[in-house]
Amino acid sequence: MRPIGFMVALALVLVAAVTVAEGSWEQLPADPEFMYAVGSMLDLAGPVTGEAADDFLFDNGSVITAVEWWGIHAAEYCGAPQYFTIRFYEDVPGPPFSHPADDPPVYEEVLSGFVQVWEEEHERFYYYAVLTSPFYPEEGTVYWISIQGAVTDAMDCGWYWCNSLDYWNDEAVWRSDYDHEYWYCPDWTPYSVHTGGVGYAYYVELAFRLIWEPASPVEGLSWGNIKALFR
Repeated sequence: MRPIGFMVALALVLVAAVTVAEGSWEQLPADPEFMYAVGSMLDLAGPVTGEAADDFLFDNGSVITAVEWWGIHAAEYCGAPQYFTIRFYEDVPGPPFSHPADDPPVYEEVLSGFVQVWEEEHERFYYYAVLTSPFYPEEGTVYWISIQGAVTDAMDCGWYWCNSLDYWNDEAVWRSDYDHEYWYCPDWTPYSVHTGGVGYAYYVELAFRLIWEPASPVEGLSWGNIKALFR
């Protein structure tokens, strides 16, 4: 259920607190008409699986400790993801296009403690999570980020990334082993290439912000304490 009234006000205080942190990389969400991306989806009840990833340049010589991102549920009646899995991959340059290196990723963590806030004006959810174990990238190196939402409450439910119009390097890529005419894509492929001009075939970038110096009261709270604030 989306927060209303006092809960919205409290959520906005939390959002204001976490977004003051300095970010090492930023791709802000697009306007609502460009908001709904195929993005990263994991439906454990389907089983429908999919994963999207986008590239970024780590060039400040620090450490990634938290991440903000934007997305949306597949339908109004879908509940929040039970958890997210964040992964960082090494880069494989093109041609024909760059993409993440083969598994395993260089970093992987299940994010069960995260903040989710509905942004009414932009018609999307904002998310924030602190990494339990910081990621130590190599300075001046390109990596790929994947954040995959796990949804188990309905077969047609899932979670999707929001798009960004902050373009950098190659577009986001997509892969899925779900045996369906529109889903099956075993190798990392730009979504505009995967669709072949059907559906969301424009250049896709994902909306996220990487944080290297989070300064937030959320960081010191357990997930149980965060949920208690909204009761």
